[in-house]
Amino acid sequence: MQDEILIGRLKRRDMNAFEEVIGTYKNYVGAIVKSRISASMQPEDVEEVVADVFFALWKQSGKLDAKKGSLKNYLGILARNMSVNKLRKRHETSLAIDDMEIPGDASPELEIIGRETMDILKSEVDTLKYPDIEIFTKYHIDGETVKMIAKDMQMNPNTVKAKLARSRKKLKKQLFERGYSYENL
Repeated sequence: MQDEILIGRLKRRDMNAFEEVIGTYKNYVGAIVKSRISASMQPEDVEEVVADVFFALWKQSGKLDAKKGSLKNYLGILARNMSVNKLRKRHETSLAIDDMEIPGDASPELEIIGRETMDILKSEVDTLKYPDIEIFTKYHIDGETVKMIAKDMQMNPNTVKAKLARSRKKLKKQLFERGYSYENL
């Protein structure tokens, strides 16, 4: 009965109902997300997915139906699915970096240096936080434009440019400190 009332209020876009849902289910959603992704991601990533779950609930609140199940179950499914999606995105980013090629006509010495540099670059890219890692990957690996990334991630294009510049600067510095350089950044 309580879920039906809460869902009805959410459908009417009642912000107090939304805050009540967050207060009631924040720890539940957090536990699900943490159990799924905390082993391979940062605490900030867990917080981000939890926030994304509640944002998705708010966006979908007009489509909620109390007859199809409880709010707790719905949030649990959302939390599980969004956690899996976050892991999948991170895995795809890692795979995309793994797929970067060294030119086939390179000398054996250059090929070894290139592979070492790529391994270090991959490990350094993995240290970037969201959304920087996603922006970097979309731009440098997927070949998307700043405008496309900004639209897709609902950001200002200047913000995307600034994040790209900061990520490149950070990666160049980390590579330089290890004795490598990567001119393409």
